[in-house]
Amino acid sequence: MAYKFQLGAARLSGSLVQEGPISADGGAVSGSGNLDIGGNAEIAGTVKLAGIAEAALDVNADFLYFQDADGTMKKEATGDYAAAMAGVGIGVDSGVLKLDLGELSTAAVADGDFFGFIDATDGSNKKDAIADLASLFAGAGLSAASSVIALDIDELSALGSAGLHQTQDHFAFSDNGTEKKITFSNLQDAVFADVSGDATIAAGGVLTIAAASVENSMLADDAVGADELAANAVVNASVVDGSLNADKLDIDGSTDIGADLVDADLMIVDDGAGGTNRKSTLTRVKKYIYSALSGDAAASDAGVLTIANDAVEQAMIADDAVGADQLASNAVVNASVASNAAIDFNKIATNVDMGGNFTIGNQSDDIATFSGPVVVGGNLTVNGALTSINSTTIEITSSFTFEGPADAHETILTCATPGADTTLSLPTLSLGSYFIPALADAATDASAAVTAAEFALLDGASSVGTPPLADGDGFLHNDAGTMKQTNILKIAEYAYAKFSGDATVSSAGVLTIANDAVESGMLNDNIISGQTELAGGSAVDADEMLISDGGTLKKIGLDSLKTYMSDIAADVAIKAAGNTLAVGINYFADMSSDGEDAVTLPASAGMTVGQSVRVKAPSDCGAARYITINKAGSQTIDGAASIRLESPFAAVELVYVAADLWRVF
Repeated sequence: MAYKFQLGAARLSGSLVQEGPISADGGAVSGSGNLDIGGNAEIAGTVKLAGIAEAALDVNADFLYFQDADGTMKKEATGDYAAAMAGVGIGVDSGVLKLDLGELSTAAVADGDFFGFIDATDGSNKKDAIADLASLFAGAGLSAASSVIALDIDELSALGSAGLHQTQDHFAFSDNGTEKKITFSNLQDAVFADVSGDATIAAGGVLTIAAASVENSMLADDAVGADELAANAVVNASVVDGSLNADKLDIDGSTDIGADLVDADLMIVDDGAGGTNRKSTLTRVKKYIYSALSGDAAASDAGVLTIANDAVEQAMIADDAVGADQLASNAVVNASVASNAAIDFNKIATNVDMGGNFTIGNQSDDIATFSGPVVVGGNLTVNGALTSINSTTIEITSSFTFEGPADAHETILTCATPGADTTLSLPTLSLGSYFIPALADAATDASAAVTAAEFALLDGASSVGTPPLADGDGFLHNDAGTMKQTNILKIAEYAYAKFSGDATVSSAGVLTIANDAVESGMLNDNIISGQTELAGGSAVDADEMLISDGGTLKKIGLDSLKTYMSDIAADVAIKAAGNTLAVGINYFADMSSDGEDAVTLPASAGMTVGQSVRVKAPSDCGAARYITINKAGSQTIDGAASIRLESPFAAVELVYVAADLWRVF
């Protein structure tokens, strides 16, 4: 025997014999079985016949119950009800009411009249004006005014840039009173057929100009160009007298004469500006040119040129025109030689005894320039404030001596005997005065106190080595302008002293992170994801997690977490027919209109073993109005594909106990 405990009405599967009265205090007597009353029944409240079966009404055989004027319930045939309700415009046919417009008076429909209709929005009967009906019927291209529909082309959309289609686009027209349609091609061909005269148009649009129909007056100015003229079309008679300019002639395209010009050759001459074109021999041209010569020379008609006396001046004589043959003996005197003339030195005999000292130049700004080598066999004395030497290499056999204020204060720049070519380069410096310190105290770099390699380390010119640093190593630094060497350990101590904020470092290098200094933003994303994953099902109550207890980091055991999780309120969701159930609590506010509500369990892909789904039915759930809970995919519910809830406020819990397996609890 099974017992069911629930709030609300009790459902009894067997018969009930009640010996005493049944009182429905504040409620109602309801049920799905029969209620047989042998005597009279007097009901003071509302009578609800919700369990009566539906059936088609037979107007000829069925009866309707009604309360008579004497207060008793009586019955009457359905057909008699219809006959009693029939009035003007409403007739009866076999017990069925029907509209009978023949009973209505006759009148002409006019603007301002109304018509009856069924409103699709709410299904009620309504009326509307005839003018509104005309406006409703009037679509694109039609307008309605005073209940009359008329054609309105302005309401149609414009064709736009699409263009007319020959066969798909249509025109409406009246064919002797009968409305028909034609294609654009039909209209086009009808228009083409009416074209006559100088040209005709065949169906399809092919235009043919009649032979000899294009006359001079039809051609626009400049209509005939080079492309329109046939070869050899322009003859002498076609050219207007005096209209062809010389620039129209293409001399380059003419045949070359193929011989020297002679006196008898002809040219075209315009005899006077705008005059008559005539011919002339080249002889006349030569005479005209010779006669035009004047000035330092003249020419005869035969072309003999005579230079006038004293006509040839210096500017007329070409460079190098006067040579040795053209100069008379003793013709070159001092005045003939130009000042500062560049006379080659080889023109002067120099291998001679000068007879004593000589001076080149007698002015302070006189400059003697030698483009070749100069060899001085004796001492070279240079007197002046500045000695400039622009040379790639200066060879000094022994040394430079810089004379001081007395003989005892010379500065000598020399070099020990080098074992190979050596280059000493001075750096490029900005404007200013500089001093070169003594870099070595020995004759060679090998024995010097400071080597070139050591100076190269300061410049970074040497390759970087990899020897490890030690506390006793030294480093070079500038101490307020004085170069010093200090133990490298001091660098670490100095750096450690600069640490502040979330961490500090002692002089020995011990780093201490301050309390509460490590925040969430300092943690790497892989602090958790980078760890070894705990195998599924291996967690135990003694395992611990890190949590923030109101801002304070603490640990919590999984046993404490389970206790907390058990106290968490389940998720609550309202559901309706067709929905998918969710993990947690699902309840129905009410049933749908058909009373056959079906829902589906969550898919297995998102489920975890141990999760549950709880479902609560509404008050109107019952045997005829039930909730079906269906499986999802290949799941089973206690081995079945679905279960039903079919009583008011029925409830069930389903637990996901294994893959694709639900159990009812």
